[in-house]
Amino acid sequence: MRCSVPALVGVALVAAGCGGGDGSNSGEPTNGAPTPKEPLSAAAARLAKAVPRADCKELIRLMLHSIERGRAKPDSSPTAGECRFMKNEARTSLRGFKVTKVREFGPAGFSEGSGAQAPRGYIVGVVWLLDSDGSWKAVYDATFRPQIGVAPTRGSFDANARALVSAVRARNCSEFWRLGHVASRFVNGSQYRKSVFCKSFPHFYKDPKAAFSQIKADTGAEPKELGRTRDFAFYGLDLKSGRYMVMVLAGPIGGINNKELRSHAVPAVLEFLTVRQPR
Repeated sequence: MRCSVPALVGVALVAAGCGGGDGSNSGEPTNGAPTPKEPLSAAAARLAKAVPRADCKELIRLMLHSIERGRAKPDSSPTAGECRFMKNEARTSLRGFKVTKVREFGPAGFSEGSGAQAPRGYIVGVVWLLDSDGSWKAVYDATFRPQIGVAPTRGSFDANARALVSAVRARNCSEFWRLGHVASRFVNGSQYRKSVFCKSFPHFYKDPKAAFSQIKADTGAEPKELGRTRDFAFYGLDLKSGRYMVMVLAGPIGGINNKELRSHAVPAVLEFLTVRQPR
């Protein structure tokens, strides 16, 4: 697999990605996965149509999850930096993107298609997650081998998903770092330096309403598989606070800091985001 890695956010927003919690726990918590406003196929088709125009106001409705943006509202206008990033994605890894297959897994999904960057036998793939308003957001795009309709690869996906949740509960930064994918915001947003990430790690627990604090407090919540493609596995974590999180695990992604790969598990966590804030 080859990819272009979104490097828009650093350690400051990794805390928001892990936490993303400024909601209060009023009323009864809502259990179960949140429901999308529309089929993923519709959002993927709109992304393909929007890519040639590279209009930031249009792309922001389909790219950059609000948690990645540092708790911005899902429909808030893009910053200059966000606009540059989305335009670059439209002109490089997503250039010529045409959707051919879509697979929806509740609050997560994957689309694949053709594109200018995909050599023969490969596809342009997009990982999708729901945002807090029920809209679909493309959180990762890259060139991969075909994913949909292919038997999933073997690997310790379930075990590593559970291990990451256990690492959060134990406040074990070293284990969390090991289980983080080298292409994730957690790792590349820290310049591939464990010391940088772990220096910020204790701050993720300071707010009792933040995700890491709520995971630590909710000892009964465990990740449940939502679905698989060839090299990706999607898991939901339903917390008693009403927060719902999605974890995306992936196998090796070629061409990304191969030296750093030795420090991380395979498969590892590519993304871990809140898709519904606490009620």
